[in-house]
Amino acid sequence: MDENHSKTNNWIYQNGYSAFKWFLVGFIVILFHFDRLMKPTILGDDVIRIVDARTLPFKQQLFRPFSEHIAPGFELATAAIVRPLVNHLDWIPTAFTIFAMASWIIFLGIVGGWVRQMTGNSEIARMTVAITGVSSACLEVPWWFSAATYSLSSASVIGVLWMIGVNTDKKESELVKGFKIGLLTAFAMSFSALGLMAVVLGSVAILAKSGIHKGSIRLWGRMIAGLIAYIIVCRILGGDLLDAATHKNRSMTNIPMGIAYSVAVPGGVALPLFLGMDAKWVTTHFQWLISIILTLMSIGGVWTSYRWKCFSKSVMQMIMCLILVPYLVIYPTRAGLVTDGRWAQADFLYFWTSRYHLFAIIGFSILLSAIIHKIVTTIPQKRIRDLLGIVIIIAIAMLQKGNTNHWSWMKDQPDQKATMISLMKLQDTARSENLGDTELLQIFPPVQRGWNASVLELRPDAFPLVRLIASRNLENHSNGLSNRNSLSADRIFQKIGLEHWLTLRAGRLLNLNKYSLETMDQEIETGPEILERARMDGLNRWNVLEYGGYIELTIRNVTDSETIYLESVEGDGPIEFLWTMNKDSWDSRRSGWYETRTIENRPIPNVIGITQADRIGVSKSNHEGTLRIRIKPIRPGVVMFNRLIRAFDQIN
Repeated sequence: MDENHSKTNNWIYQNGYSAFKWFLVGFIVILFHFDRLMKPTILGDDVIRIVDARTLPFKQQLFRPFSEHIAPGFELATAAIVRPLVNHLDWIPTAFTIFAMASWIIFLGIVGGWVRQMTGNSEIARMTVAITGVSSACLEVPWWFSAATYSLSSASVIGVLWMIGVNTDKKESELVKGFKIGLLTAFAMSFSALGLMAVVLGSVAILAKSGIHKGSIRLWGRMIAGLIAYIIVCRILGGDLLDAATHKNRSMTNIPMGIAYSVAVPGGVALPLFLGMDAKWVTTHFQWLISIILTLMSIGGVWTSYRWKCFSKSVMQMIMCLILVPYLVIYPTRAGLVTDGRWAQADFLYFWTSRYHLFAIIGFSILLSAIIHKIVTTIPQKRIRDLLGIVIIIAIAMLQKGNTNHWSWMKDQPDQKATMISLMKLQDTARSENLGDTELLQIFPPVQRGWNASVLELRPDAFPLVRLIASRNLENHSNGLSNRNSLSADRIFQKIGLEHWLTLRAGRLLNLNKYSLETMDQEIETGPEILERARMDGLNRWNVLEYGGYIELTIRNVTDSETIYLESVEGDGPIEFLWTMNKDSWDSRRSGWYETRTIENRPIPNVIGITQADRIGVSKSNHEGTLRIRIKPIRPGVVMFNRLIRAFDQIN
């Protein structure tokens, strides 16, 4: 009796202690990302997802192509968040941020279970979860709602690998296992195109585990069946996955260059980022030869660790595949963005593609965890080993914390909540004034937001939700603004408190055809300091000859209290404006995309105004600096404007 009681107590103690260590790992991971949770935002594609979740019919939303992929799983998650918050737009940033982090935790939990199953060691699994969870190499995934697709898709991929590694003897269990593998494969694809890794990495895992025989062929068949079932369902319900992918990727593909990147990036980018090095330094100092050598050294390190008996041969093969194989699938379909001049190489290697490094980070995390475990097991006292493991995790988290500054702009959007509240006021006003889509677009001339810009990156009258509010709530109202003379833009501005919005314009691209320039304003003689792949064609007229070309103007002695205007901007297509003060670098927070042609009845503003202040809420002062304005057309062609003017009073 006493012996059984002792065994029970020992079992409770061991399992309770193990659960406590898992809890501690989870706590460290959440604490690492806590600052992001306290500063919720919506970014980039999130805006499009919000608009579509509230304006498209439910079925159309689930099976519409987004980029080159059809993701009904993630669209369903988006709809489940956005549609109930129809009258609480101000809650959406918090909901999106929490969902992204929750998806990351789910992903880490599945990674931990898979590594435990693969290595047979809970300590290696815990360490892998912790190191992956605090890695700054792919912060985009837990910090950005739209990139949470990668958490959920990758979790499903790891689930497929987990199921492949499960041994079953009974026929019924094999059937259940096969069904789960097929379902997880389809599930992975339903969140992101990265879900294709369920088949790619699954195939590699099967070869590593058992080679080619009757059983492995059955497993391949189940994965492919899941993929085919997903494609068929999408096609039947209105989404042509293959057509969308082919159309989107046609201009992005460069297979030879993509393969070259796939060989160089693991050692030249993923490994330094995994080690906590500064992302900007790593990508701007990328060297092909050194990167390829580092990749070979990484693979050599995996082989050496296997020879030291840090893990089994199958684990070694899986680590190598995680580091190398995903890049061979992803980069060839994206490298054309660099070779055509549409993306800078540094951005391609990390800033817009950090999520691509996710599988490599898992591989490096398993490798480092196994090495650490091999070393600490030489210590005889278990408690000391556990304490040392926690100290190592905290040290790694502190090392990684510095590189999170590269993504600090995701948290630095202090005016988003005020914008969302103002949009709710606009919705109420539109209802009470019986305003529809056409009327609101006449009052609020929009511009297109920059990639991954804040909701308020340009200004609220450019925000797509203005169109959403009209379309959603006033579909049957078609009275034109011109037929209601008593209704004026000023009245609407006053009613919804737009004066609050207009004070939040520092560092924004302003479409201000509502305002006229005063006689006290001074015209500036233009002579661009820099012409990149462009030539001058006349007074204030240039011809950009190649993709990526731009004109850069420099205006000296600009104070915080003045605005620079470009009057009557014209071009052959959209133009991106960037501006900065006394800096060598450019920041997406000070950028805007200007449409030079009327699109969907949207008026073209007479002037564009740019203030020099870097942040919202900067007080007026007489501080002087040099303002650099870069004018960069999206495609080659003519760019011109009538005048460049400086106004010494901000707009009231």
